Amino acid sequence: MKQKTTADDMHNKKITVRLTKSQYQSIEEEAKLCKLPVSVYARHLVIGKEVYFVHPIVLDAKYVEPAVVALARVGNNLNQIARWLNRHTAIDDPLRAEASSAFEEVTGCARILTKLATEGIDAGVGAWRSLSTSR
Repeated sequence: MKQKTTADDMHNKKITVRLTKSQYQSIEEEAKLCKLPVSVYARHLVIGKEVYFVHPIVLDAKYVEPAVVALARVGNNLNQIARWLNRHTAIDDPLRAEASSAFEEVTGCARILTKLATEGIDAGVGAWRSLSTSR
């Protein structure tokens, strides 16, 4: 249920500030970066509230493929290490657990990069969040 607006909650007091054209344009550009109207952005600045710029993430697929290949090589090396450890160490050896954990992490990163390349940035970020919360 929506709370009733009180007189203290309303923006009914006014402050007038005169700016040069370039100052206003600068504030206007910063407000756009924050995805806020100029009045809300200015109010946040005046009362000392933090404002955050929204930087769009641009995915360049030409960088994703080499990263996937590099991760695959690392994963292959880890797999060889795990195979050697399985043959030459005891089941409860901490090195085996560490190698297994590293292999899972690399595999998770490869999945994220693949999602980025095939489904876009939102899918990759969602996959990263689920990977980072599962640890």
